[in-house]
Amino acid sequence: MLVAALSSALLYRKYLQHKVAEERAITSPNGINNLEPVRIGGIDQWVEVRGQNVNNPILLFIHGGPGIPFMPLAGGWKYLRSRFKREKIFVPGHSWGSVPGLWLAHEHPELVYAYVGVGQVINTAQNEVVGYQDAWKRAQTPQ
Repeated sequence: MLVAALSSALLYRKYLQHKVAEERAITSPNGINNLEPVRIGGIDQWVEVRGQNVNNPILLFIHGGPGIPFMPLAGGWKYLRSRFKREKIFVPGHSWGSVPGLWLAHEHPELVYAYVGVGQVINTAQNEVVGYQDAWKRAQTPQ
């Protein structure tokens, strides 16, 4: 019975993976769907390039993450512009990714059509204070 349950779970997982891959598939003749390493600041970074039409505007999504240095990332922005022969790109930055995204828009507005901050980092020092106070308050509250 355990083997049957495990087999069923694995088959269902495989089915879900296939369904997700099917839904994410780029089927347009002008589409692009690549996952490729790009050397930025001397380090290989993985960049996923997806779209239904390579002639559409470029959107560079910068995801969040702790401790990310943003100066070396400028090569990644120049990479997309040169690869797709575009003067400007759209840049949303999420969470910690909003820091390099905002830096790019501020320092190089000639490269950016628009910047969109999602969960924009505003004041990291104040964030730490508020986070600590909230955690301390919750720790003091009886369960």
